[in-house]
Amino acid sequence: LAARSAEVLESVADACRLAGGAAVAVPTDVSDAEQVEQLARAAVTEFGRIDVWINNAGVAALGRFEEIPLRDHAQVIDTDLLGTIYGSAVALRQFRTQGGGTLINIASALGEIPAPYYASYVAAKHGIVGLGAALRQELAENDAPNIHVCTVLPMAMETPFFAHAANYTGHEATPIPPVYDPQVAVDAILRLVEEPEAEVVAGGAGKVV
Repeated sequence: LAARSAEVLESVADACRLAGGAAVAVPTDVSDAEQVEQLARAAVTEFGRIDVWINNAGVAALGRFEEIPLRDHAQVIDTDLLGTIYGSAVALRQFRTQGGGTLINIASALGEIPAPYYASYVAAKHGIVGLGAALRQELAENDAPNIHVCTVLPMAMETPFFAHAANYTGHEATPIPPVYDPQVAVDAILRLVEEPEAEVVAGGAGKVV
């Protein structure tokens, strides 16, 4: 398990252990490539292999594009897109070594459907969608049928995401409706662990759009 907050991360690991699982908390900032490498090494050291790697870190800066400081745009790209690239790189390297595995990248419905005031977030999520498509082509060319790359495109979920986003709109940040229970996304991810697919939308309205 990886996240920036060590205290919260350890509480999630404790919950996993109480439920009968084995969990190791590794405080990680995914915008730092070396920290992502350390995360992968910790997983292999503890469990001997990596069967599924999920890239799910995400931040946003909301507002008119030119009114958002460039440092905030850069942080969105560093976390959302580069963090996914770093995680994908270490995961695929390990999958090739062990002969298989599943990479699940969490993009967003905004990775296919642009929205105003989310410019750098939309750019990052479009990048994740394109990354997954390109990696699947590479794996097909390299005859690697046991390595899977899946992309999840969730609609807005009822999480603290919007409370944590940098907000330059002058108004309270609210999600683009409809808003779904996060369990919808969790269920989509769990299905991919069992039955990998190229792209999956989490949230019925996203499929319609």
